[in-house]
Amino acid sequence: MRGACAEQTVARLSTGIVGCGRSLEIRPLARSLNALICGLELCRSLGIDFVSVTEAVDTSLPAGELMFQMIGAVAQFERSLIAERVKSGLANARANAKALGRPPLRRLTRRETTELRKLRRRQNTPFRDLAKRFGVSVWTACTGRG
Repeated sequence: MRGACAEQTVARLSTGIVGCGRSLEIRPLARSLNALICGLELCRSLGIDFVSVTEAVDTSLPAGELMFQMIGAVAQFERSLIAERVKSGLANARANAKALGRPPLRRLTRRETTELRKLRRRQNTPFRDLAKRFGVSVWTACTGRG
């Protein structure tokens, strides 16, 4: 469990204010199967059962615990597939010489590129000011390419 919300939840659980944790779905809680199981073990050590409303999973029962872990494993598998597809798509785009990333705000002409470089060299104009003046991103002003 990570983040401020998770820390607040753990603090509330450890004080005994909550006797049963509930969620609408398990998948958002499971960044990985290991994290899901660690979270479940933490709840168990505090004497707290987890109940998912939409998946009808109650970890106080053996069948609920099994379903909890199976849903977590499937969620982790889905995330792995998505990551694999994204990497494959990026590799395919690179192989086909596709431009990746956000397109520039606008392209600089050769004259503008020369002027931008002169201003930077001679007057040490900040990149942010150059970007605003030429109507480009700070990165484009920094690299001096259009």
